[in-house]
Parts: sequence; C-alpha cells; structure tokens
Amino acid sequence: MKNRLYLSHYMRKVSLLSAIFFLAFSTYSCKKDGNLAPDFEENNANVQFSDTTLIIASTIKEDSILSNKTTKALIGIYTDSIFGTSTASYYTQLSMIGSNLDFGTVANLVVDSVVLALKFDDYYGNADQQTFEVFEVIEAFIEDEGYYSKDSMLIDNAVIGSKSFIPSLDSVLVGTANRSPQLRIKMDNSFGQKLIDQSGSATYADNDAFQDFLKGLFIRSAALIGAELPRGATCYFEPNSSTSGLFLYYTDNSGSTPVSRSYRFEINANDQRFNNFEHDYSGTIVEQALNNTIVDTTIAFVQAMSGVKTHLRLPDLKSIIADGQKKIINQAELVIPVVDGSYIDQGIAEKLLVVAADSSGLGVFIPDIFLDSDYYGGVYNETTKEYRFNITRHVHQLINNNRADYGMILLVSGSATQASRVIIRKQGDNLEGIKLNLTYSTTE
Repeated sequence: MKNRLYLSHYMRKVSLLSAIFFLAFSTYSCKKDGNLAPDFEENNANVQFSDTTLIIASTIKEDSILSNKTTKALIGIYTDSIFGTSTASYYTQLSMIGSNLDFGTVANLVVDSVVLALKFDDYYGNADQQTFEVFEVIEAFIEDEGYYSKDSMLIDNAVIGSKSFIPSLDSVLVGTANRSPQLRIKMDNSFGQKLIDQSGSATYADNDAFQDFLKGLFIRSAALIGAELPRGATCYFEPNSSTSGLFLYYTDNSGSTPVSRSYRFEINANDQRFNNFEHDYSGTIVEQALNNTIVDTTIAFVQAMSGVKTHLRLPDLKSIIADGQKKIINQAELVIPVVDGSYIDQGIAEKLLVVAADSSGLGVFIPDIFLDSDYYGGVYNETTKEYRFNITRHVHQLINNNRADYGMILLVSGSATQASRVIIRKQGDNLEGIKLNLTYSTTE
C-alpha cells in the first residue's frame, strides 16, 4: 500500500526539496530582503572578527525527499560498516511511441524476446554482482502527484524478469554490435505475449489507454553477492535515454518469408517515475549517533538518498553583539571540515547544501542560496578537505531579529540522484572542527 503523508506536510517541503534534490537552481530574480548596511553616524563603525561562535551539531534522520521525474534512476544495494545498508528501487511508467500501434495479425506473430534496457551511467560502491528483478505495477500512477522517497506502489509479486549484473562502464554487445553501457534484463516471453495479444486493439489507441493496460514496472536489487564490507553498489541509470526502454523482439510470419521486427516502449520525460530509498543503520556508528550513544562525539554524518543529515545550532550567535548596538554582518562564512580519510575509495559528496530549519525541523531556503553559486559555495575542496558556505545574509537576518532561529540543516546537494555521503568534524572543546568566520561592524 502506498505511503501517504498529509498534504500539508507535502506542501511545506515542495518549494525546497523539488529544487534542492533535482539541483534545479535556475537564475533567480528577487526583491532584496533589505539594505544590509544600516546608516551609521559619521565614521564611527567598529569592524570586528570572530571565529569562536559555539556550533552544536547533531545527526538526524531525513524524513522523505521528492524523488519523482529525476534524470537518473537509482537501483541497488550498498552496505558498509559506517552507514549500514542502503537500498534503492525504482517505479516507472512506460509509453508508446506514436499511437494506434499494430504489430500485425496476432496469429502470425511469435515473440522472440523481451528486454528491459536501462542505460548505465555510474555507480557508488563496489563492482560486486547483484541480481536485479522486475515486477509489474498494478496500481495507477497519478499524473500530477509528487512522489517521495518513502512512497511505494502495489505490484504483482510474480517476477517477470531478472538479471545478474556487475556494474561496469564497458560497452555491451547487443545483437552483433557494441553499445553504450547498459543493464539488459530479459523478461518472460509470456509478458511479451501479453503485449503482442493487444495488437491493433483499443489498448494501443493512445498512450492513456496503453498506460491503463500496463501501469508500469518496478525494478529492485534482490540479491547481493559478496561478504566483505563495503560491498555492493547503488547503480545510476538514465531512464530517458534512447538506449533505455522495453524492447519487444518478434517474428512476423504473415508473408512468404518470416521477418524479424522490434518495437521500443520508451520512458519519456513526462512519464511518472520515482525512487524508493531505504536505510538500515543497525549496529553502526550512525545508529549510535542517532540514538545519542556514540562514543566519538567529534563527528557527524551527512548522507544522500534521504538518509541522514546534520542539524546545526548557534545558540550564542546573538550574544556576540551587545544589545543596543547598530550592527551589520560584513561576512559570515561557515566552514565544514571533513574527517580525513573518510570514503576515499567510494568518494565523498561533491557538494553540500546548508538551509535554515523551520519550527518543524524542515528545510527552507536562506537568501544566500539564490545568489551566484560561487558566492554561496558548498563545493568540496580536495586541498583543504572542507566545504565553505557564504551565509552572510542569513546571519544578518538572525542577528537583527528578522528571522526566527531554529538552526540550520546540512545535507547533500542532489540527494535524489546520487548515493554519496560524508563524515564531518564537529566542533570540540578546543573549537576545532565546524566554525563560523564572522566579520561584523557595530556602532554605539
């Protein structure tokens, strides 16, 4: 049964998450929040610098992220000793190309094979063998629905296709030619016969009729070979590629000589499709962090695929500037250091995002995010092993009581389209770790 969150809960997330997790940061034209520089009297401004702001960081679970109609499909199982087991599966519609599809007289048609192909893009983890399975979805997709990473759909429990797969960027032999890297899952011929039997009928009159007949497919990884950790991988596929689709190969015996034919059902940009993500942190240090029983209190965790994120609180921020003073934040730079040596083989998140938390702990945009990406920052620096964010406007609002302060949230950018994660260094008693470089001006 499909999980349903309250509509109000969805609506509060859409404005942030649909942009954050699709990386859809388009050019933004907006009215400024106000003049950052108060009018000082004469030249009596006092410029000061601080990097000792107390920052309290805690690891928390992500609830659910918008994961439909993304450019990538994530499928697979990946397990390590730090973050436990992450599982990604995929639901998708299929579409006809054209209308009034007619393969010919059914009695003269013979199914040769049916193959679900998904163009392979990359993977996060190890090149271990996995077994992928395909099921038929028996619940109708809702055209304008925003599907989230905890959602699921009703499926027929009969496996209609399976394939053992080792992630590889090598070309694949299709027929007699080498093609781009792809996963090719051979389906049961009975499934192909089901498609052939509708030839020339109302089922193929248009795409709506077809999708009412074949509502969609569900693809998951069912088995993972290998015992040593880390093992497995989250595989990235491109469902909208011309390489991807459901390929029906058949022979037409209507003439004097049999003719081999094929037809491709595509996954187009308008088709509903979404990822389901699951995480099992049992027995891991992340589980300890979530339960506040972790021994190493100097680290926190950030993970894509609706995994975990880090909540940041700055309880003493306003006390830096005495009451009654006019104040301007010249620059506020948040520095996030990475634990050295963490996930070198698999790679760490290339970019993080920092957003404001609201009263319910959900993320909302800060004004700095709408400015130039070089200004905002968040990209991992391999030399300094850290992320840096310019959050000047956000801190200015907090200092001047223009925004309620519920802390900030640190998360992976593009969380619905990748599986990366990172371990970050929290602020210790010696103020090493996360810090805020704050330059501000005050007047009496």
